[in-house]
Amino acid sequence: MRPSKTAAIVLLAALVTAAGAFGVEPPAPASLVGTWRLVSFEDVENGQAVHLFGDKPVGLFVYTADGHVAIQIANPANPTCVAATKKNRPGAAAERELPVCSAEQARALLEGYVAYWGTYTVDAAAGVVVHHL
Repeated sequence: MRPSKTAAIVLLAALVTAAGAFGVEPPAPASLVGTWRLVSFEDVENGQAVHLFGDKPVGLFVYTADGHVAIQIANPANPTCVAATKKNRPGAAAERELPVCSAEQARALLEGYVAYWGTYTVDAAAGVVVHHL
């Protein structure tokens, strides 16, 4: 199950709205610029809250002054693939073992991670940040 593109936007809009509820003005673009650490992620399906990335997801939201955004969210419970005997290409400077995932592990890794980038705009009056992908 892949999260909807609007889920992260709704999450951020909720953060902006929550700031307004505590008597803080919604962030203007200048106060939004920087790197933000994700503290929770929740999607809604059929009226029920769904935690697609676990109870304590990890993630970063990066907003630049020129209006660009980059998002990464992962489930920290994603499987760790084991290192096999497969090596880097011959003659590589460092002969490191490469991790190999089972089909189930690969699927869990893909379903437990999302990343995207684009531009953003802020509607301070509505307390909404819109990501344009």
